[in-house]
Amino acid sequence: MKIILIALVVFSTSAHAFNWSRCNSASPVTGSGGGLLEMLSTTVSNVGVSSSQFLSSWGECSMVGEVEKVRRTFIAQNLMYLQQDMAKGRGEYLSAYARLHECNEEGMSLFGRSMKEKYFEIEKLERSQNFESIYLMMEGPFMKLKGHCPLT
Repeated sequence: MKIILIALVVFSTSAHAFNWSRCNSASPVTGSGGGLLEMLSTTVSNVGVSSSQFLSSWGECSMVGEVEKVRRTFIAQNLMYLQQDMAKGRGEYLSAYARLHECNEEGMSLFGRSMKEKYFEIEKLERSQNFESIYLMMEGPFMKLKGHCPLT
């Protein structure tokens, strides 16, 4: 009985193990086209079975790598709306991005004000299509907000 149970666990976990083909994709923006929804549905469907692998993996398939991919994808897919919110210093898209860092209300407000100050710089980077610099500029304020945004 124990052998059958062990075999079931081994075969069932390998069938639902962390999706390595998705992890090895080059970029969430230029990947298969499923984007954020595909990435989230795959992650959600694997949480129960492969959470230890997800948490203990290194490199791009680690939890940290996945969070970064989600953030980059969010920026790439919503940059126009993020810029509109940046001009005001607040808004739905800036708040959603701050939630990816698990910011509290004060953290979201501080992040919005910080991004308002960087609006023109980001607009210039967007025109030159320098998306890596946009990502780094949007991540920068969170280093000062560690008390309000724990996933920094």
